[in-house]
Amino acid sequence: MRISKACGARYWSSYLLVKFISEVLITKQKKAHNICETLVKPSALTMVQTVLGEESERKLMAIPSSDNTVKKRTALVANDMKVQVVTGVEKS
Repeated sequence: MRISKACGARYWSSYLLVKFISEVLITKQKKAHNICETLVKPSALTMVQTVLGEESERKLMAIPSSDNTVKKRTALVANDMKVQVVTGVEKS
């Protein structure tokens, strides 16, 4: 998955970048935005705690999971895609 600099990707912390990528995947599957809060994150926390321990689980808990964040990031993705298309058309 390519995340262009127009989205400010190089300035994001790794936590926000992981959250952004998961939101894109959720959106591509046309799932409800709150699936991250209700299913994905709790499942991931359980898996990480079981396999890697509590320290890793605490790190994973720092990843934001608000569905408002999903909506904002989806808007960013849409805008980024628009910029990429317009730039591609202008170059051709």
